[in-house]
Amino acid sequence: MKNFFIIAFLLMFSKLSFAKGETSVYVDLSRVTIDKNIGTSERLNTLVTTYAGMHRGMLRRRLTARVSPAVYNSSIDIYDIHNVSYFFKKCNYSDAIKCGIDNIHWTVVTEVSVGKKLTILSMKMYNEKGALVSTSSIDIWGKIRYKPQWKLTTISEQTMFGNVKKKILEQYPPKIEELPPLITPAHISQTMMLLYLSVK
Repeated sequence: MKNFFIIAFLLMFSKLSFAKGETSVYVDLSRVTIDKNIGTSERLNTLVTTYAGMHRGMLRRRLTARVSPAVYNSSIDIYDIHNVSYFFKKCNYSDAIKCGIDNIHWTVVTEVSVGKKLTILSMKMYNEKGALVSTSSIDIWGKIRYKPQWKLTTISEQTMFGNVKKKILEQYPPKIEELPPLITPAHISQTMMLLYLSVK
């Protein structure tokens, strides 16, 4: 009888220890808006997919928190426009969220609004039911750079001791340069981490 309880306890513990069922995440093409013109950025798409894979451990922690006291120990697979057609054939991915519902996977949507002084990078994550489960956003401000302006002039003066060279430094108000807000890999990495850590 004692052995029976021990075996039953071990079976119950093994069921609680690991949550099975892999999670598939599709990274949709980014939407970049500049002066009301909408397009995408190949470089941005590559970086978003890269960091989606690099930071998947953070998503695993959030999934573990959702199934606690179990541990999420299954794979998290990342797909993008280059490989999704080999695994999911039901959709052409013109509507990534709908395709996520049809093919039962999560979807990451990246949007960028580019301004002259401020750029906003935002990400949204939808689950396999099309529900919004996480959002993240970061503001990227442009910079103002002051460039000193000066002029050094050398003149010659005739004195009682002979010809003397004299240097005159003329200083002008600094030139102000406005640098546009630029998205760096660090911004994308930070936004992706916030997205994963915000999964409810």
